[in-house]
Amino acid sequence: MIKPKQRGYPRGVALIGTCVSTAALMALGALTPALAQTSDAQQQTIEEVVVTGLRASLQSAQAIKRDSSVIVDSIVATDIGKLPDVNVAEALQRISGVQIARNRGEGSEVSIRGLTQVRTELNGRDIFSTTDGRALSFEDVPSELLAGVDVYKNPAANQIEGGIGGVVNLRTRMPFDADGRLISAAVSGTHYDVRDDEGYGASALYSDRWETDAGEFGFLANLSYSEALFREDAIIVEPFFTRTDIPGFIDQEVEVASGGGISSWNGDRDRTGAALAFQWAPNDDLELYATYLTSQYEFYDPQTGIFAYGAGEGGSLTPVEDSFSFDSDGNLLTGGFANPPFQSFTRDAIRDSETTDYATGFVWQVRDDIQWSGDLQYVDSETTYRDVTGFGGFTAEREFYLDLTGSEPEFRVEPTGVLESRSGYVYEAMMNRTADNTGDETAVRSDLEWDFDEGGLMRSFTTGVRYTTKDIETRDSGFVWSAISGPPAWDGSDLSVAEYEEFPEYSVLDPHQDSFWRGDGAQRNFGPHFVISPDLMSNHAQALEVLGNLNPDSGAPTEFSEKNQINIQGEETSAIYAMVDFGMDDAPLPFDGNLGVRVVSTDVEASGVRTLTYRTADDTGTDVQEQSPIVVDQSYTETLPSLNLRFFLRDNLYWRIAASKGLSRPSFANLSANFTLSENYVDDDSNPETPPVYEDSTGSGGNPGLKPLTVDQWDTALEWYYSPSSMMYATLFHKDVQNFVQNGVYDAQFEVPGKGVQTFEISAPVNGEKGTIKGYEIGLQSFFEFLPAPFDNLGVQANYTYVDSEAPSPTAVDSEGNPLLVPLEGLSEDSYNLVMMYETDNWSARLAYNWRDSWVITTSGNGTGNLPIYNDDYGQMDASLSYDFNDTYSMSFDVVNLLDENNFTYQAFPNRPRDYVLNDRRIGLRFRANF
Repeated sequence: MIKPKQRGYPRGVALIGTCVSTAALMALGALTPALAQTSDAQQQTIEEVVVTGLRASLQSAQAIKRDSSVIVDSIVATDIGKLPDVNVAEALQRISGVQIARNRGEGSEVSIRGLTQVRTELNGRDIFSTTDGRALSFEDVPSELLAGVDVYKNPAANQIEGGIGGVVNLRTRMPFDADGRLISAAVSGTHYDVRDDEGYGASALYSDRWETDAGEFGFLANLSYSEALFREDAIIVEPFFTRTDIPGFIDQEVEVASGGGISSWNGDRDRTGAALAFQWAPNDDLELYATYLTSQYEFYDPQTGIFAYGAGEGGSLTPVEDSFSFDSDGNLLTGGFANPPFQSFTRDAIRDSETTDYATGFVWQVRDDIQWSGDLQYVDSETTYRDVTGFGGFTAEREFYLDLTGSEPEFRVEPTGVLESRSGYVYEAMMNRTADNTGDETAVRSDLEWDFDEGGLMRSFTTGVRYTTKDIETRDSGFVWSAISGPPAWDGSDLSVAEYEEFPEYSVLDPHQDSFWRGDGAQRNFGPHFVISPDLMSNHAQALEVLGNLNPDSGAPTEFSEKNQINIQGEETSAIYAMVDFGMDDAPLPFDGNLGVRVVSTDVEASGVRTLTYRTADDTGTDVQEQSPIVVDQSYTETLPSLNLRFFLRDNLYWRIAASKGLSRPSFANLSANFTLSENYVDDDSNPETPPVYEDSTGSGGNPGLKPLTVDQWDTALEWYYSPSSMMYATLFHKDVQNFVQNGVYDAQFEVPGKGVQTFEISAPVNGEKGTIKGYEIGLQSFFEFLPAPFDNLGVQANYTYVDSEAPSPTAVDSEGNPLLVPLEGLSEDSYNLVMMYETDNWSARLAYNWRDSWVITTSGNGTGNLPIYNDDYGQMDASLSYDFNDTYSMSFDVVNLLDENNFTYQAFPNRPRDYVLNDRRIGLRFRANF
């Protein structure tokens, strides 16, 4: 297994090390008064202390963790519309065991204990978006709608199945949560320093409850809107390949990058959210409710860039003599190429997502010892995606030089200014993609709880059933590439006519070049260059029409391609569970817990098309395409036992043991029934009279027969709650996972018309080997009330997670095609958080640092094949400061990425760079009013 090399301490580590040492000493000091219990102290008058703000949020989250019968971590927003972090995923990264991925600088996806199979809930119900169909993207959720977030790491039988990594439950507010009327409003502005522009947001909440002759009613409305901006600049090095023809290094095996480029994204995110809730309690024994939540997310992701690259393994690049140098391992440091292909591009992409959740139900206290509840839910989700890219080429004589010796790569083009010359710029190609995804789910559940009030071992018995139907349909064109111009073809058709001089109005100098890398990298990376006009590309219909008509001989499309990749799936699940809660307070070692089993059956139907492309025996020069419908059914039943034990070593010292079996269903993309089979022939394009030569037969597609991933897991935890807002904990965990989904290659037989049964080499997802995930988490949270003023207002949160995996390696190879053993994608072995806090009656300050070591991003990246792409270790510091003017008005100031950290990725080894990425530092100001 590749162990990435250390690249030195992350920036800010000296500060963090000092803070960790100080926090540990202070926390130990805090334990002394927690342990001291004297009769004098017991006789003292108890003073009521009202805790608010950040400390109140942490105290509420700690109470949830302490009182839960299962292992859970929580984040609570006691102040309306104010999670500790602005973004939901970025708030979750503070929890031990949780690691996040970022999209354009903002937290978007989470993994728990190294596994990305995380299920998302909304108020304890399943929720999803059709970007995935199994989970909700945290980008889609306005944080202002949430009252809190819970992370469950080992479930009980009464929890919905589906996440072998864990479950994230998003909680919204309900009107009966408050004692009376609440009115809240907030406005915000955020400066994005790389984008050098501002985004804005606003939210409002109204909640009230009132008594009538018909009982008590409650109503809540919560609205939010935000416009967030971003800019991401990237310097990209193309894959390294072994070469032996480099001047000065002839016959020596050296690793040479096959080109490089730069790219800039300048986009925005618009989020609109609304939550409505209604509660009615006709009497003390019955409550009825109805909730509605909708989240609309528009992600606008335009991009410009330019690349110099070599075809295949870079062998087409002609080295420039006396320009090359290499490190001691033979990796490229500097080098140049004569007349490599250059391609600039302008891309305009937009994704619109909308997820709406409706729910209604009741809780009825049938009698003192029996409670019955029921819930009906309907989720509807839609996602549309539109993407248009225009490519331009350069024909002038030029040389391209790479320099990888600095903190970031430099790409130089000679002669200077050649890329901003109007002569030699050609409209080269275009690409489009369109997709429409829809999904809906109906779920009904009923639960019955019987409490035993007899003082025995058994405290309650709970049983319930749940039934769901889910339908997913995705329609996608895939990326459709079309040439606009190029060299003359064998049949004499000329495609080399779409030049700049003929259509000057459709190209401009890249508008983002001057400010690239905050202006520091503008001239040392390519310099000014032409791209197809972003204004033209922003109107997709116009862009397709204009580019498609530049050269009528090209046959390029003038409208979006047909969405002919259609994946239709239906899924039904039915579950029944039984669970016993037990405990003995008067045992020598008091304990409580629950023991249960959940049995769930799943029925899946996948519909698709098998497409066979072949050549008839009597006319081998003509491709014939034959399509036939496919419907595949699959059913399986899993029994999922669970046990949660809690021993009370002292009143405030708990020892937990948890064991369970869980499952995660495969993604709908992997379950697709669509399949393509092709006979592959090699044609001589220069001479159409030459008979094609049969090479092999291949196929690819989804696998509707995939089994679910299952996990046998156990946790044991020691938790010490030495004050209402202070705790220490340590947790060991172990997961044995079966049926990992991998890309597999196998032989299968299919009949070809007129040729009988043939063997095809199939590439498709398959269930692979089992694996093991294990590790530990340690953490503390403390406010130092024992210190003299003003230091008694200091607080700290700190946690560390170690995760080790022995799991099937993703398909990965080195630059020579040799297999590599790599960790699970997205898994960092080491990660930690350190949060320093200070809070008075009016002021609250927080400094938070999050760090994780290197991890595999992908082994199937665009342009990198099966080379493993690693993200280097990454640490980020965020800060916030708030002030309460009075009980009504408050202001907060926050900075995300305070130290302006950049991201670095590499190709298998740190001395073979891939991406250097610069994102915004976000500086926000918010005003709130609570009435």
